[in-house]
Amino acid sequence: MAIVGARVLDLYAGTGSLGLESASRGAASVVWVESNPRAAAQLQKAVQELCPKAGRVVKSDATAFLGRIGISTAFDIVFADPPYAKGLQEKTLPLLMAGSIVAPSGLVVFEMGVEEVPFESPGWSPDMGSDVR
Repeated sequence: MAIVGARVLDLYAGTGSLGLESASRGAASVVWVESNPRAAAQLQKAVQELCPKAGRVVKSDATAFLGRIGISTAFDIVFADPPYAKGLQEKTLPLLMAGSIVAPSGLVVFEMGVEEVPFESPGWSPDMGSDVR
């Protein structure tokens, strides 16, 4: 999956590093979603400083954001790195699958703790990649 020209969604953005790296590599647009007010404010400053035309920072809970995003939005790449062991995988992935949030040939990269079991659903193929510790 190429980053150049991609529409990227960075859920549970934190510092926004995944979205910022995508913007630096030529993503067409990036939406960062972060619920922590301080982190969102810092991220907004970083985006304004490093890539002001790349996209926008949304201060919101990721699952609430996914529940209200319009069906016309389709992202080519979705990065999600939620806090571990809080059941967010089970809440987030069904919302991503429910609508047209992910483009038909899109990629979802979901970070999870070692103890978490991958969420599986018809039409989605989890690729566990390498286990980096």
